[in-house]
Amino acid sequence: MVQKNNFLSSLNLFNNKSAKKSYNGILIIAGILGFILLAGLVIADRQATLGATTPGVGSNLSVINEDVTVFFNITINTTQDAYFGNVTQVNVTIPSSFTFTTGSNRTDPGSRNGTFNLNSSTVLTWTNFTDGFIGNGSNATIGFNITATNPGNYSIIINVTTFTAGRNQSIINVNVNDTTAPYLVSFNSETPVAYANLSKREIVINVSANDTFSAIGSFNISILFPNGTIANTTLFSANFTSANLTYNTTAGINWSGNYLADGQYIINVSNVKDYAELRGFGQNNTNATGIQRNVTIDLTAPTVSATKSASSTAHQVVLDITLTDATSGIVGKQCSATSTGTGTTSISGTGGSQTATQTGLGLS
Repeated sequence: MVQKNNFLSSLNLFNNKSAKKSYNGILIIAGILGFILLAGLVIADRQATLGATTPGVGSNLSVINEDVTVFFNITINTTQDAYFGNVTQVNVTIPSSFTFTTGSNRTDPGSRNGTFNLNSSTVLTWTNFTDGFIGNGSNATIGFNITATNPGNYSIIINVTTFTAGRNQSIINVNVNDTTAPYLVSFNSETPVAYANLSKREIVINVSANDTFSAIGSFNISILFPNGTIANTTLFSANFTSANLTYNTTAGINWSGNYLADGQYIINVSNVKDYAELRGFGQNNTNATGIQRNVTIDLTAPTVSATKSASSTAHQVVLDITLTDATSGIVGKQCSATSTGTGTTSISGTGGSQTATQTGLGLS
């Protein structure tokens, strides 16, 4: 005599038809849930490995420089997906400001023959709808060259499509560094014109700097002697806070004092830096060339001496005039003269030696 299992007997699964149906239903539901859970795990694993280790610095972040062509290698990993068939298509979408290098698309031996197309200049597509571009359960690497024109933060989107699992998406975040120094540094109207002759011991300086993508961070302003040494007591550095940083920035300073003696000076603006680090665009860039402008401070009047010329007569007086100016010089300059009484007065010559003549004297 075969004795029934007490546990099964107590459940009466073998004798109760209704219980048998319930048991079978539980098994079916458990099977479906198990399949869904497994499918969910598999789909989650189907990702384009963010393998932009060239030139990237992490699994999902790449850092490149503007205007430099770089190559990306992206690995498609299907080794953990044994249920959903071959990869039929891979789409890589690059930002609109990136440029794909024609003919640079490539694949490794892990991929099968696939057709490459460039759509709308920003979508790179590899396809094989016959037997799959990448075999199920294998890895393959695709690659391409791109150039980023503008600094900023961007995303490269990878869509992987299989025969039956649909499409899965991965993203590579790309930071493009600003490597260009401020392109325009200029004097504003408040600054004396080039070769100005100033009759006060003060130099007013006002300058602007422009940058296309990054804010202006700082620049140095100084007054130099002609030999290049600093004439002002301190080197003025215009530093801007993150609260007021803009692409176009103006800075100014007034220098005055007795240390600005008569003489020639050079207004010097140098080391104009942007603030690329503020927005995560790499290291700050410096325009080391800068700009300069020559001015002269001269508060001392020229020295004038006059002697009667031997060419004087009873009806005219001729004076030989000698002029000197230690700071500004007299080259190309001419005196002016006035007279009272009869006759007319004229000046001839320029520079340090001139002649004053008064005619019409003693005539009735």
